[in-house]
Amino acid sequence: MRTAIIYASVHHGNTMKIAKEIANNGQMDLILAYIIENFISRC
Repeated sequence: MRTAIIYASVHHGNTMKIAKEIANNGQMDLILAYIIENFISRC
């Protein structure tokens, strides 16, 4: 089973940097929150 981190990094990208470090250390997938929002709005 895989784990995914869903994040939004809007301004300086600090959240993205932290999410990438966590994902790299735990072999997790990263998903940008706006991708999910766009997918849901199309359903």
